[in-house]
Amino acid sequence: MPYCKVCAKLTIDDISNTDFRFHGNLKSLKQGADNNCPLCALCFTRLQDENESQVIYDLLDGKRPNRSREGAWYHSIWLHGEYVPVEHNTGSRRGESSGGGVWISVGRFRAGFNDMEETNISGFQVTARLSWYALNRTSAALSYPERCIGADPDANTQITLARSHFEECRKFHKVCAVQRSKAMPTRVIEVGDKSRPSRLLVTEGLEEPYLALSYCWGPSQTTVKLAKDTFDKMITGIHESRLTKTHQEAINFTRALGLQYIWIDALCIIQGDENDWSFESRRMEQVYGNAALTIVAARSSDACLGFINPPSSTGKIGKACAIPLSPSNKDVLYLDVPRTVKRGPVWTRGWCFQEKILSNRSVIFCETQLLYECRTWEIWEDGKSKHLGSVPTFLAPGFVSSAKNREADIAKTLSMWYQSLYDFTQRKLSNPHDVFAAIASIAKLAKEVLQSRYLAGLWEADLVRGLLWKSMHSFLGKRCEPVTRPKPTAFAPAPVLRAPSWSWASVEGHIRNETDARRVKKLFAKESIKKL
Repeated sequence: MPYCKVCAKLTIDDISNTDFRFHGNLKSLKQGADNNCPLCALCFTRLQDENESQVIYDLLDGKRPNRSREGAWYHSIWLHGEYVPVEHNTGSRRGESSGGGVWISVGRFRAGFNDMEETNISGFQVTARLSWYALNRTSAALSYPERCIGADPDANTQITLARSHFEECRKFHKVCAVQRSKAMPTRVIEVGDKSRPSRLLVTEGLEEPYLALSYCWGPSQTTVKLAKDTFDKMITGIHESRLTKTHQEAINFTRALGLQYIWIDALCIIQGDENDWSFESRRMEQVYGNAALTIVAARSSDACLGFINPPSSTGKIGKACAIPLSPSNKDVLYLDVPRTVKRGPVWTRGWCFQEKILSNRSVIFCETQLLYECRTWEIWEDGKSKHLGSVPTFLAPGFVSSAKNREADIAKTLSMWYQSLYDFTQRKLSNPHDVFAAIASIAKLAKEVLQSRYLAGLWEADLVRGLLWKSMHSFLGKRCEPVTRPKPTAFAPAPVLRAPSWSWASVEGHIRNETDARRVKKLFAKESIKKL
């Protein structure tokens, strides 16, 4: 549909880091939306979504909102675009950024102290935000964040963006290049090409870069799996058409990145073989820590659904509005509903916790956008980025605790351990008996620093603090459900007894420990405690 007269003349130059008077009032903006102007409709819908209904009704009637304090109130609608990267000297990115975007406001939003014209200073603001982005491989993408999902949602554009971040990381990030070793998992999938099918490969000392997959299996049990009776057939070749969609897409993604190998648990661990599972499940720090890149299929709750393209229900795809950069430059940016930072179902699964935390590099297919995360940067598809620094921890490959820093390293390791429990216990396990196996590799790395006995999820060297775990549930709020005894599942009939009652692992639910060691010492230094 054609834009209205106001929107047809609008350029990015008009709104970039400055205030632009867009409409006289909300009623005028709504009229543009009612007349099928796409940009007016997008802006009006965002204001509706981000503000209380009564506020919108008052503004449409020409009234000031009841919640605003005394003082002048202006009904004019303004736009203000902002994108201000912060420079740094790594040489591999322009700088840390929020991704920028366009603010829609009733009254001026970014007026300075010397120019308060039409600015609502009543302490109450009516605002909403749009994101802006350029399409991949356009000149506008040199200055503004790129996006592939939504505007042109196909696998190739997402792979191009992921490959760009991956190659940049391999070239510039020395911290991310450190591996625990070059050893490969016991078995991987050799992805082959169009002339030869993928197949199971026993590595036997092979040292080549490979990918790893982190994903939700889901309820389906129809997927092809490695088993004793399928082993020989899978060595010969795998019929990819019989694999789940997630497995197929992961194999194709590996080929597109130019790598030959990928590790997928269902295809590389012998299912139903307790000995093989026990051996392999304790090597996750090697499997994910040595991988060149981990694919995290975060947005998919079932391996049958795939992960490359987001489901249409996760965002208002197709509502983006193209705006030229300037009257003389017809390259465009797209204004759209901001993408969420929600990761997706994988972030609720217990096994996926250590898979992510042990990885050097991850490309994460979140609910509505792509996220690339390594030990140096976190880069969102919509332009947000964050420099993570390079402080070594016990989880980082190559970390060695020295005698000089031993006390500090132990304190830091314990703090990270308790933070890991805080994050891990929010997640679910299909088999409740997997509670220790699902964090075994994290415990293994922590033990190398702590040099302490590991007692049902607690460290003997910090036993007092370990015993001081508590439920995050509060009867005054509904953020967390109360902890309960582990419930039986299809994998574990009742009763589920997995740890002594003094261990956090004896219950299901979100818990936390007292993380401040000094506070614990003070508690046990009190006279009342001494007398017990």
